[in-house]
Order: sequence, then C-alpha cells, then structure tokens
Amino acid sequence: MNVQKRNGKSEPLNIEKIHKVLEWACDSIKNVSMSQIELSANLQFKSGMKTSDIHEILIKSAADLISERYPNYQYVAARLLLMQNRKSVQGQFDPVPLNETIKKNIKKGHYENIYEYFTETEVDYFDSKINYQRDYTFTYAGLRTCFDKYAIKDKGQPVEIPQQLNMLVAMMIYKSDKTKIVRYYDSLSKFKVSLPSPIMSGLRTPIKGYASCCLIDMGDSKDSITSASSATVVMTTIRAGIGLSASAIRALNSYVGNTSVKHGGIVPILSLFEAAVKAFQQPNRGGSATTYIPFWSLEIEKVLTLKSNKSTDENSVRKLDYGILMNELLFERAKNNETITLFSAHETRGLEVMNDYEMWVQNYLKLEKKTGIMKKKIKARAMLESFVTEAFETGRYYPMFMDNANTNNPLKDTIKMSNLCSEIFLPVKPLKYLEDPEGEIALCILTNINAGRVQIDEMPNLAELVVGALDNLIDIQEYPLPAAENPTKNARYLGIGVSDWAHKLTKDKVRYNTKEAQDIAEEYMEHWQFNLLKASMNIAKEKGEAPWFREKSKYAQGWLPNQGKQRFIPKKEWDKLSKDIQKYGLRNLTLSAIPPAGTSSDLSNSTSGIDMPRDFLVTKKSKSGPVKQIVPNFSKGSSYYTLAYDENFDNIAYIDMISKFQLYVDQGISMNLYFSPKDMVEDKIPMGTLTRTYRHAHRAGLKSVYYCNFDDEDIAKNDNGEESCPDGGCSV
Repeated sequence: MNVQKRNGKSEPLNIEKIHKVLEWACDSIKNVSMSQIELSANLQFKSGMKTSDIHEILIKSAADLISERYPNYQYVAARLLLMQNRKSVQGQFDPVPLNETIKKNIKKGHYENIYEYFTETEVDYFDSKINYQRDYTFTYAGLRTCFDKYAIKDKGQPVEIPQQLNMLVAMMIYKSDKTKIVRYYDSLSKFKVSLPSPIMSGLRTPIKGYASCCLIDMGDSKDSITSASSATVVMTTIRAGIGLSASAIRALNSYVGNTSVKHGGIVPILSLFEAAVKAFQQPNRGGSATTYIPFWSLEIEKVLTLKSNKSTDENSVRKLDYGILMNELLFERAKNNETITLFSAHETRGLEVMNDYEMWVQNYLKLEKKTGIMKKKIKARAMLESFVTEAFETGRYYPMFMDNANTNNPLKDTIKMSNLCSEIFLPVKPLKYLEDPEGEIALCILTNINAGRVQIDEMPNLAELVVGALDNLIDIQEYPLPAAENPTKNARYLGIGVSDWAHKLTKDKVRYNTKEAQDIAEEYMEHWQFNLLKASMNIAKEKGEAPWFREKSKYAQGWLPNQGKQRFIPKKEWDKLSKDIQKYGLRNLTLSAIPPAGTSSDLSNSTSGIDMPRDFLVTKKSKSGPVKQIVPNFSKGSSYYTLAYDENFDNIAYIDMISKFQLYVDQGISMNLYFSPKDMVEDKIPMGTLTRTYRHAHRAGLKSVYYCNFDDEDIAKNDNGEESCPDGGCSV
C-alpha cells in the first residue's frame, strides 16, 4: 500500500515511521501512553492516503485524550502539531535559517522588507540566539492559538514557526538595540510577556496598525456625528475595537438649531454606528463596539431596553454593547429611594466636566431646579434595577463609575468614557470633520506580564523592556487619522497590565478570598507601577518627556498613586521617584491598565487576566475545531484554585482583591462578575444581591465592571470558547 508524502511523491506505507513519531512525541512525558494514542486513532489506511492526513489523525487522537486525570497529553499533542507545522512550513523538522524564512516571506509579500533594518549577518546573529527547545513548552491549546491567531498564513496555512515569529517581533519592535532584542525575545518566548493579536500578527508584515481598540467621542452636530461614524469605519478596518461616547447626543423631539426640525433621538444614531461597526469583517473577528451613555440621559430608560428581546426591531440596537456612566449620587438616591432627574444633553453641557465630582454635583443640582428645559424625574432605584437586570440577562451592559475614574487618575482632563472592554480611561475630543487635527481619538497600546511567571525581583528589568517596547511601537505604527496620531504621540498613553493572577495565587498557595491574597495583590501592583514609572522616567531622560507631560499630567505636580498610603516600597523611594519625575518628566502619561487577556492566556497556558477560571478543564473553539485546555499548575495547585462558579466563590471578596490592583493602576481593570445557582433564591438572583454587588464595586474604588456572567451548564462550562473581550477586540 502506498501513501502520498507532503511533497507529492508516493512511497510504501511504513508503520514503523508512525511508531517512531509517537515515541518521539511521548518521550520523557509522564503518564501518557503511545499505544493509547494509536488505539484512539483507530487508523484505517487506504491506498493513496496522504501522510499529512495520518499525522492530523494522530494529533486529534492525542488531543482527545487530554483530561484532568491525564493532562500531559496536551504536550504530546503539541509536539505532534509542532512537527506538522515545521514540515509544512519548512519541508523538514529541523528549523531552517531565519534568513531563509525572511527571504521567502518577503518575496511572497507576507513580510515587509526586513533588510531595510538588518543585514543578513545581523539576522544570523539573532538566529543564533533563538532557543528552539522552547517550542516544547507550548501546550496543545497554546500552539493552536499561535497558528490560528498570530502566525502569518498563506491560503490558510502558517508560513512561519513559533520561535522565529517571537524573534521577528522582538527585532521589529527594538530595531536598533541588539541587547534588548534578545532580552525581549526571551521574555516573549518564556511567556513572561504577552502581546495583543494586532501586534503579534502585525509586526514584520506590511500592516502597521497595532492598536487593539480606540475611544471615539461624538459631538452633537451633524458634522461631528458623521465624522465619528466615518472614524468608526476607519478604525474598525484596521482591526481596532471601538469605544464610543454618545453622551452629547440630544434627546428625542429636541429642536435642531434654530429650525422647527426635531431630533430623532439616540436610537437612530446608535443604529447608524451599529451598521458602521458590523459592515466590516476584521481578520479573526467582526467589528465590535461599546457605547457610553450617562445615567442622566433623558433617553436612559430606552437605552436600557436596546438589547432586550422584549423590544421591537425598530426600537432595538442589539449588536452594540452599552456602558452606563454612574456615580455616588445615583447610588445614594437609589439607597434612599429618591428620584433622579434626566436631561437632554444639549441643555446640560456643564455635566460633561466630570473630573471634579463636587462641582459636577453642584451643576446637577442647579439643573434639577432650572425651568424651561427638557427634563424628567424617575426613581433612582428603578433605573438602577433596570440596569442590573439587563446587565445580568444580556451580560452586555457595563457600569462606568465616572467619579472613581476621574479621582484615581494621573490625567488632568476629564475622563468621560471607556473602551470596548472597560479598562481604558483616557480623554477624548469630538471630531468636527474626519481629518480634524484638533479632535482626539485615544488608542489602546497594550501588553501584559504573566504574574505566574514573573517575580517581584524581575520587575525592574521587565518594566524597562515592556515600556520601551510599547513606546517604540507608538513611533513605528501608522495612523489613519490625525485625531488618532496627535494624542498618541503627544501623550504616549500605554496600558501595561497583569495576567495569570489565579495561577500566581496557586503557586503562592493562597486562596483569592483571603487577606493574604489582598496583600499579595497590593504588594505586586505597587512594585509593578513603581517600576513602570521609573522606566518611563528613564526613557524620558534619554528621549525626552511626552510633549503633553507638563500640561496634562498630575505626575508633573507630584501626584502619585495611592498617595501617602504606599505600604511595600519605602516612602523615601517613592518621594525620590516623584522628584525625579517632576525634574525629568515621563515619556508616557499613563502606563497601566489590565485588559481581559483572552487570546494570550491560551497561547501561554495562563489564567485569563485577573479572573478566576471557570473550570479546571475547558473546551474552547478554534478554527481547527474544539481545543481542550487545562489550568496551569493543575497537578500541584488545584487545591488552591477557586473556580468562578464554585460554591465558595464570592463576588464581594473578589472585588475586594481587585480593588487592591486598582490602587496602583493608572487606568482601569477589565473584571467580571460571576453568579451561579448558589446565589439564587426561588430560582432567581435577588435584585438586592445584584445591586449590592455593583454598589460594592463602586465603593471599593473600581472604575468599571465588565461582564456579568451566570453559570449555565450548557454554555458557561461546556462551551467556554468566547474571547474575554468580545470578538477579541482588545484581548492581549
């Protein structure tokens, strides 16, 4: 019987080759069985069968055997997949020279001309620093993610191998610094650092747009609305998720200018943006957007029905998500069963200034008494209950706590919106026309460190690397609009976060709902933010401070996170850093934010963001079919994991731990709530439980809450394949 090789040649079937491949794949891996893989494969040979098909069956067989009892099959399946990748890409298992890969992919148009930046001799040097053995640290889910989401593909097939991909990313982000290229490659290949999909899949290619998401403000004029819509299209087509502020849109039936024309209200405007976002399919995902609207909007009751199945098609905008701006006044009035007053935005422009809460309250109280304007009173408690009901039932309504967002923030300008996944808090300014250089679109420039692999004593070195890398990226990438380029280059905002937190706690042998876990979080983040600031200050010494630093940063006036309450770094060190910052400036006006980290957690086999895992073993969707993934440190640390739907998981304790992160994070944290049948009374989650949980998040100092999840056995545990960030929009 003959089989067809990858090169098209025919040769006799050699069973011994299959045995040798499986022996290699199982070598030195404990508690796996070669014969069990063969038995599971149930190979039925046919004349003319492709050897690649045989290999694919072996991969699937090993992957199907992955279980909590036998987790190490994930490494066997990964080795088999690696062999398939190398032979498919290079025609052999042993890696070919990096120069050969580069030349081939430049010729095919997959890579930009890398030789504009490096000589062949320099490429050989970096090739000598690649550790191909690190390919064996991938799990099956991680390697599938690498090929499906990060690797460049030609007709659906990857054209590069993992370690060369990592080195090329490092080379392109640190072009002129040989030492940092190697150090950054090491941090990527050891899974200490994670990058978002747009960066990992874009660097080395002709594509120069690396922002994961963006924030767009919409004014109340027809020019601003159409410009914001056009900007949404432009940013969607370069793979960015959209955060959109609709706070300025006037209410239904308000007059337009000095005419007798009446405004159609917020629904048709949002429908316009829904169409703009969904009109374009991005690589690996469709466009997505979260629209931010204040609780005092005259149409807030309508907004809270836009995703509901109870609404008609004419009165719904279901494909957008919604962030609702809230503050202490709303919660206090709900607690006291008082009313709130709703207004049309065109008559309440003073409420757009949110960075002084006391002044905001004064403006609000004056407007409540003002006559001759459009307004309506409703029960604060009813409005809050409508919100939490929709947040629970749809999972796609998110609170943004505007007072917290503006108080614990290093920026002087008002923060009035967030992004797709509720962790970016940056100032924005409406466009008057599409190419308006005075408008401000904020971009999310993101990365994460994996806490399960990074100790506190590694932070100075790692902070220098990641701040320098993202700062370089700002100058490397191309900008489709002046409103995106100007604030990015002048403020140089970064969002460097932490992922793999649940894994870290298991390695420390600590449960999340303890005082010890809170202290660990606070200590970790104090050191992390301190080192990020120090790194940015040192880069400012070398390259110059951000042009807007003196004008727009509180750091320039001596502001520090958690001022005077720092616990783990001596006060004299904080004081010295503050003086140095005031003297030399910062290269970046913000440095930290914690995104969901959905995709990169698969790649590095880490737990997603700061979330607790939903189960020890989950099955996620991929282009290649279902992929099983087991939490890291499972064999040693499973007794210290608390699953998000466990009987002893408590949202309040979880919020308390996350609040320790927020003490030091410049921007925000994409964090989720988790409810399960244990929280139910008479088959329902009590309204009081939901409202108290959101109220506690606000009082704990969080700036937002992302998903509100419920444990549905048919969805949450058996089909756990959705990205933490909708469609991967800003998933690191």
